[in-house]
Amino acid sequence: MRKLFRSILAALAIITLLPASLALAEAESKVIRVGATVDAYPLWFSSDNKFQGFIVDFLNAVADKSGYKIEWVIADWTGVVASLGTGRVDTIGSFAVLPERQNVYDYGAPYIYESATIAVSDKSKENIQTLQDLYGKKVAVEFGTSYVKAVQALDPEGKITLSTYEGHDVLLSEAVSGRVDALVAGRNLLLAKIKARGLGLKVVGNPLNETISALPFARTERGAKLLADTNKAIAQLRAEGKLAEISTKWFGSDVTLSQLKR
Repeated sequence: MRKLFRSILAALAIITLLPASLALAEAESKVIRVGATVDAYPLWFSSDNKFQGFIVDFLNAVADKSGYKIEWVIADWTGVVASLGTGRVDTIGSFAVLPERQNVYDYGAPYIYESATIAVSDKSKENIQTLQDLYGKKVAVEFGTSYVKAVQALDPEGKITLSTYEGHDVLLSEAVSGRVDALVAGRNLLLAKIKARGLGLKVVGNPLNETISALPFARTERGAKLLADTNKAIAQLRAEGKLAEISTKWFGSDVTLSQLKR
């Protein structure tokens, strides 16, 4: 009789816990975990104990539209990409669309168009305007970004000495100090950082190419659901003019549309 009573109590406990477990699982499923590096002004950065920036505002707007909450997971760039592969994060805040990445992940709708560009120290006396002007010179590029491949594609003979650095601020510091002859990075981000932080850099020449960033998702059932929900929200935000509004706030122009088609 006692065994029967204990069995009934155990069964009741499981039944009681089950709704709570389901509720917890459902709550967790409505959270989008976003991988990001420590600072990528003006995409995201921390100021006055508040995480803010273009992509912070963009993702918050997407989350509001689609009924999700955003959870940021901060690591170095290598860790961010690894976390996407292992499922520790659902997506990455800024991830350029590249063929090799498209073989692994499904991308959502484009939300930012960026162009690779050259910048040099404002004290530089070199007449650098084109990629050819960098032949035989040392050029800094951020490790793991699409700009490494952009330079390599435009310089197939390897006439430029590429030096890669972990972190955007390290890259900028190397160029400002003159330890490298130039850097190649995103034009919009460079102009925003130079203006906001008074960096001793100047952007030179014309853009080298245009890259598109979109939210990447794993090819799983959850990834497919997040892709569909965020795409729907992005389309609504674009139609309402909200994407352009957020972009203008941080960049002074609409970087959510192709700059080549303007």
